[in-house]
Amino acid sequence: MRIRFVGMNRPYRTMMDDRVRLTFDQYHLELPYYYARFGGNDVRIETVDDESVIQTFSSGGSLARRVKGDGRTSVDDVVVHWRAWHEGSYQPHAVNVMHTCDHSYPSEWVRSVQAAFSQGKLHAVMCHPTWHRENTFRELQGVVPLDRLWDGITSGVDTDVFDPEEKDPFQMLWASDPGRGIAGAAELAVDLHRRDRRFRLHVCQPDYSPRVSISHPAIVVHGFVPNGPELWDLFNTSSFFPYTSTFPEPSSRAYRQAQSSGCVVLYPPGMGSPSSIIRDGVDGLVVSSSQMRTAIEELVSDAGAFKAISQAARDYALSESWRVQARRFNERLIPALQEKRR
Repeated sequence: MRIRFVGMNRPYRTMMDDRVRLTFDQYHLELPYYYARFGGNDVRIETVDDESVIQTFSSGGSLARRVKGDGRTSVDDVVVHWRAWHEGSYQPHAVNVMHTCDHSYPSEWVRSVQAAFSQGKLHAVMCHPTWHRENTFRELQGVVPLDRLWDGITSGVDTDVFDPEEKDPFQMLWASDPGRGIAGAAELAVDLHRRDRRFRLHVCQPDYSPRVSISHPAIVVHGFVPNGPELWDLFNTSSFFPYTSTFPEPSSRAYRQAQSSGCVVLYPPGMGSPSSIIRDGVDGLVVSSSQMRTAIEELVSDAGAFKAISQAARDYALSESWRVQARRFNERLIPALQEKRR
C-alpha cells in the first residue's frame, strides 16, 4: 500500500535533537517507520521543510519524507492524519484514518473529527487499547462507534533492541517525562536504599523537559539519553520499572519498552490503559505506589518469581511488537481499501 502521514506541521528539524536526527523516524515517530519496514508498505511522511529518501527494506517497503505542496500529484491508498483531522489533506480516493495518542481533547478537535466521520471522510481512528479506546469513544460522544476505533496497531515496541540482558536485581529505571510522577519513584528509591544500599534508581528523561535535580546516593540522574545503545542497555539490564504515574495515560512508550526488556513494570491501578493491559502478577504488577517497595523486596528475594514475570513481560512484548502491529494494520486497511474501490 501507498501510505501518507500528514499533519507534521512543525519544521521537521525543530522536532529533534542533533543526537537523534538519524533515528528520529524509527524511535520517536515509530508508526510510519515500522509500517514500512514490517508491512512492506510505501510510506511517505509529509513535512514542511524536509525531503529525503530515508530507507528501503527487504520487505519491499520504503520510507521517505516529502515536502507538502510541492506541486506533484499525490496518489495514495491510505492517508494517516497525525493526532488530528487535517481537512486540507483529505484525499477522497484514499482510505483516510486518524492516529491519536492524547488523553483529552479540545472542543475544536472533537467537532472536526465528528464532522469528518459523519461526512464519510474519516474511516477510523487509530488509538491505544482498553482505557484509551473507551475514553476516546466518550470524548467523541459516540459519534465514532467502537468498531471504528482501532486499537492494537499503534503501540508496538522494537523487540530487537529492547531485549533482556543480565539483570541487576537492585537496578531500577525511570525513563519518561519527570512530570508523570518522578517524585513517587524517587521516594521509593530512597526508601529501598535505606533498607539495602545496593538499590539504585537510574533516571532518564526527554530532551524537552528540564533536567531532574535530585541529589541522593539512591538516584543516578542521566538527564537526556537518546534512544540508542546507552538507553537500551539501561532498560535491558534493569530489573524494575516503577512507573508511579499520577494521571490516566493513554499508553506509555516506556512501559512497553520495559516489558520488552524483561523488566518488572510496577504501575498504579486506575491510571489509564497500562493499568488495564498489564496482567497483575503475570507480566507486571498493578499496585499502588505505597505497595511498590514491598513488592520489589519480595521479588528480589524470590528469583523464581521475578524470572517468571520477566519472561511473561518479554513474551507479551513479542506478541504486540511492531512486526505484529504492522501486520494488523495491513489486515485492517487492505479490506477497507478494496471496499472503497468497489
